[in-house]
Amino acid sequence: MKKRRGSHAWELVNTYNYDTITKGAGPVDGHNETICSYRAEATHLLAMVTLLSRIEPFIKRKNPMVTLHTDSKSVLDTLKEKGKNTLKSIFQDHNDVIIQLKDCIAMSKINFEFEYVEAHQDETKTLTPEAELNIRVNDAAYEYFNTASYWTPSQRPINFPAQQITIQHQNTNKVTKIKQ
Repeated sequence: MKKRRGSHAWELVNTYNYDTITKGAGPVDGHNETICSYRAEATHLLAMVTLLSRIEPFIKRKNPMVTLHTDSKSVLDTLKEKGKNTLKSIFQDHNDVIIQLKDCIAMSKINFEFEYVEAHQDETKTLTPEAELNIRVNDAAYEYFNTASYWTPSQRPINFPAQQITIQHQNTNKVTKIKQ
């Protein structure tokens, strides 16, 4: 996050040897007044869950399980919250990404497990594979941010399919999911 713009990156690895299977990076859309690392972390998880949901039909295992890592305890805490959207939650920043993420998780046959990995361990001598992966992903997001001259994050986030109503309030989108 810099100059009120953000980027995210992700990497899918083989858990046996942590070799990269595929990876990606992109902008973090959102109003420049409220964009923050929380939104970037939620966006990277959404990108991973969306990718895995797309390849889900080709996965041969009966009950596939995938562990995703993030260095945002706040995003993990939000994902653990159960229940309906309240008026308070509708007006929270970044609710659009969280609603879509939760919806994608609920619609998937993949069992997603989310784990916290401590951030900014670049100077640590002995790192876990997850910490090394976190450093690589942060470096990739930083590189995308500094080299992708062709992108400009949208000031208004896109409307995700899980959003069933969007209200604009004080120049930001407020979203909720309403059961039909």
